[in-house]
Amino acid sequence: MKQFMSISEYSRHAGISRKTLHKHLSTGLLTKTEVGKISVKEADEILAVLHGEKKPIPEGNDYLSQKRQAECRYRSAKAAMAELDLAIKEGEYKLTKQVQDDLSFVLFCLKQRFMAWSRSLPPQLSFKDERQIMRILEEQTHFILTELSGGIRKIAKHAKGWKATKKKAAKKT
Repeated sequence: MKQFMSISEYSRHAGISRKTLHKHLSTGLLTKTEVGKISVKEADEILAVLHGEKKPIPEGNDYLSQKRQAECRYRSAKAAMAELDLAIKEGEYKLTKQVQDDLSFVLFCLKQRFMAWSRSLPPQLSFKDERQIMRILEEQTHFILTELSGGIRKIAKHAKGWKATKKKAAKKT
């Protein structure tokens, strides 16, 4: 491999357009020799850092070094944001509002189930001793927690009035 290449040769070698190469040259990211050639080894190292293939080596405090490092950090952050946006689009992550809605729904369902105890438990608890009462309460609590672990869709079957309550709350605000 050659030690120095022309702009056209190096753009083919690096797989980038000549326009991008000229941009890097004009910003001072890459440099040319007196004859107008590009040092292949130096340019490959700089492009590897820019593309995130290699960690930047701390250089001096001159403007050009700081600019290179800042551009590298910017590209890394931009790539991370693109990955996050893709993950959100693919449904890997939920937005904060969706999570808040889901949690408020779960809390509503729990409230409904616990409020229903006042109607369903007295007949079951009458004439029972303390040990039997504790067993019944544990069974009911286990049932509710099992529903919760089954997911929101399973709980939704038991939550009547959720949509109506949510609509009323929306009207009040």
